[in-house]
Amino acid sequence: MQVTQQDKHLTHAIINAGEQLSFGVSEDPMFFKMLYSSLYSDPRRAAFREPLCNAWDANIDNGMEETPLKVTITDESVTYRDSGKGIPHSKIREVYLTLGKSTKVDNSAQTGGFGLGCKAPFAYADHFEVRSYCEGICTIYRMLKVDPSNGGKPGASVIAQFPTTETGLSVTIPFNIHGHDRSGNPTSHDKDAVVQQIMQDIAQGGILAEVNGVLVPTIPLKREPGSW
Repeated sequence: MQVTQQDKHLTHAIINAGEQLSFGVSEDPMFFKMLYSSLYSDPRRAAFREPLCNAWDANIDNGMEETPLKVTITDESVTYRDSGKGIPHSKIREVYLTLGKSTKVDNSAQTGGFGLGCKAPFAYADHFEVRSYCEGICTIYRMLKVDPSNGGKPGASVIAQFPTTETGLSVTIPFNIHGHDRSGNPTSHDKDAVVQQIMQDIAQGGILAEVNGVLVPTIPLKREPGSW
């Protein structure tokens, strides 16, 4: 809106003068920290549930519904390995480091749509690992909630690359460390609760998955329109 005035008094206004102000998002590192800490009511649950759902969506997208996800749980971490198509190196930043961007927005068979689920581990962990098996190359990334080389904002660094004949993605989320045992090994209070949650999410979500090599029984879900 353009305004003309005379002797410091407004005389008339011109509507629709052409100036447009666009909405923006702050890149302040504190903004991202606040966003991830407040996005989920249960950050720990979301951090381990969302990658699980994403892995199953990747199997569906690649026509691998009959192939179980591989879930590996150790004392230090949880790893999800799918049989999807993987993510090209050129798309990693778009998928993992761009808020509001999703590859599922036009796919009603998959969950999500705002690109937040793959970033959910940041709500719990300061870092996590992603391995993408795509186009004959396996690339290992370390995802950082606070990346000094990126001005303190979330970032990713490439750890290694090597040839592969596999496809898919693996995501490894470390448990937060709360202390050490008598041998000096790091320990976490979260493992038992996370394992129980993962088993429940697999069973109730109708997800075909093996946990440490054992197939988890599921509650069958119908996918017909109108079904629950």
